Amino acid sequence: MEGVLIPAMEEVARRTGGPIRLAGYCMGGTLTAVAAMLRPELVARLALLAAPWDFHTESAAARALMKAMDAPLSMMIDAEGEAS
Repeated sequence: MEGVLIPAMEEVARRTGGPIRLAGYCMGGTLTAVAAMLRPELVARLALLAAPWDFHTESAAARALMKAMDAPLSMMIDAEGEAS
C-alpha cells in the first residue's frame, strides 16, 4: 500500500489537480478499497468489481488454512514491514 499504490495515487492526484477515480477487479478491488480507506482525500470515486472483502472462515478447512498461514505471514510482515 504505502510503497507503491498510495504513492501512485498521490502522483496521479498531483498531476490531475484533485481526487482521482479508482477501479479494482478481484484482489485489486480489495487493495483499492483499503487504499481508499487509508487516504480518502485522494479518492473521488471508487468502483469495485468482484472484490473479495469478507474473509470470514465458516468451514473447518478454511479455518485450518488461515491458521496454517498465520506464522508464515507474520514472519513476512515482521521481516518486510508489509504483506506483499
